[in-house]
Amino acid sequence: MITNFYPPYLRQLFTNRARELDFLQSLVTDLLAGKPRRLAVWGLRRVGKTLVIQEQIARMHDQGVVHPVYMDFEDICTAPELFAQRYIGLVTFWALENGQGDVDAYLTVERLLEAVAGRSVVASQTAGSLLRELSRTKPDQALLLKLAFEYPEKLAQELNKKLVLFLDEFTEISTLGHYPQVREPLKHFRAALTGQTNVAYVVAGSAMTAMMKLFQSPEAPLFLQFETLALEPFGRQDAEVLMRKLGSEYSPGVYAEVYRYTAGFPFYITALMQRLERLQQSGEVISADSVRYAFLLETLWRGGQIYNYCRYVYDLSLQRARGYGMLKAILQFLAEEQGFTLSEIARSLRKSPSAVREYLRWLSEVDLVEEREHNYQFRDPILRFWVAYTSKGIEMDAFPRREDLAGLVADLEERFQRAAGELGRAKEAEIRELMRRFAGQVVPGALLGQEGDLALPVVRSVDGYRSPDGQVELDALAELAPDATRPQGGRWVVSLKWRSKRAGRKELEQLAGQAANLGALGWVIARDGFTPDALNYASQANIMTSSGEDLAQLARLLK
Repeated sequence: MITNFYPPYLRQLFTNRARELDFLQSLVTDLLAGKPRRLAVWGLRRVGKTLVIQEQIARMHDQGVVHPVYMDFEDICTAPELFAQRYIGLVTFWALENGQGDVDAYLTVERLLEAVAGRSVVASQTAGSLLRELSRTKPDQALLLKLAFEYPEKLAQELNKKLVLFLDEFTEISTLGHYPQVREPLKHFRAALTGQTNVAYVVAGSAMTAMMKLFQSPEAPLFLQFETLALEPFGRQDAEVLMRKLGSEYSPGVYAEVYRYTAGFPFYITALMQRLERLQQSGEVISADSVRYAFLLETLWRGGQIYNYCRYVYDLSLQRARGYGMLKAILQFLAEEQGFTLSEIARSLRKSPSAVREYLRWLSEVDLVEEREHNYQFRDPILRFWVAYTSKGIEMDAFPRREDLAGLVADLEERFQRAAGELGRAKEAEIRELMRRFAGQVVPGALLGQEGDLALPVVRSVDGYRSPDGQVELDALAELAPDATRPQGGRWVVSLKWRSKRAGRKELEQLAGQAANLGALGWVIARDGFTPDALNYASQANIMTSSGEDLAQLARLLK
């Protein structure tokens, strides 16, 4: 076990991510079969990307068949001269030492020559070429990158090993583009990938928008060169598993409140559970009210982990921005009310839409906000609440007493209730947009509560529905094109239950009646799933059911 890279306590906390690990293991299987693949993974900061990589590397280390190589580009992407030495050195360290021992002996070309003497001809020759180039008055920086990027395949061939390179915070490679001789480091990287048969690549990044541009923009050098995988926050079940690993046994209501206030983000769950443990050690009986107090303590007290993390992300994102004051004004506006269009934001701030568009574009590029169906909102709901409070000067210097925070609990509850409504409205639009992409694709029926595979219908149109008398409102009514199973076309009607509670039988019975009146097939989507009685009724009444996690997987399949 590589304990210096992946401490045992972290591995004990590792939770689920079965889908992601299966994906990563499939890369290993295909590499052994002579079919190397490349994967790009992204997600917001502290959502668990590095931990997934560490777990996969530990599993590969235990299997001992394919050899992992790990490097953090945030540490090594400085100047091309240093980058080339460390890239080559880290590949050598992991390939020869299996990631164990003194890595420093491999990080400069002089020490690398000593470390590989008599052990690898390829490593010695590459280090020699590197040293000769570095000894020049003006080294050829493009050549240094070429030596580095071509090296893993050469070493793998010599050692008769298969390597998987895990390149964390990959977007930092853009730093090398500041050097005139390099200009476009990604082109050098792509050129070196051509023809590699013994090396697979997994690149990861927290700068989500930047990662998407690198791998999904047609003009980008790496377009169509990598498969992509987005890492999401935990669903309710996985979140509760992590909570139980982090603390004492609490009531289901406590776990539900923790999930509600953390939105499933592992970092926030960890911070809140640690705060609850300290409250319990001080003699408090932990209840749902304790969770609210702990959340406020973590977000508003300057010693709280969540407070300091939000301050770090906020300052890091804005520190180099021009128009700092206007960016803050936009964030404060969206912190109070999400889901506004460009024109609505511009009108509120008394700025031209063109000017506000540029500010919003920049905020999107640093992953503070995102656009969904022309509406802008925070990517991170917890950061949103932190901005909403601290922008009004509501924060604590000293450790606050419960009495100091009592007046904020009601406001907190109101904000979260309002946020749930806003999130529900955003989800309604998201689901309608997803259904517009239905075009006969075959998907696992389990994602809609059905057995076997399911062919999605071709959707002609979809919109919200309100009955003429105004008594019935539904989140989506889709008109379907005729097909072999529906010669006359048909309809799907959707009901969304986006709250911290499993949907019950009564809610499905209500939709069944509404669907029958409209001559439609019913589909209920519940963020936290369904009660057993509800699922039993859905099977009898031919109602399709999806949890929030099912919906996310369906969206990924149709992307």
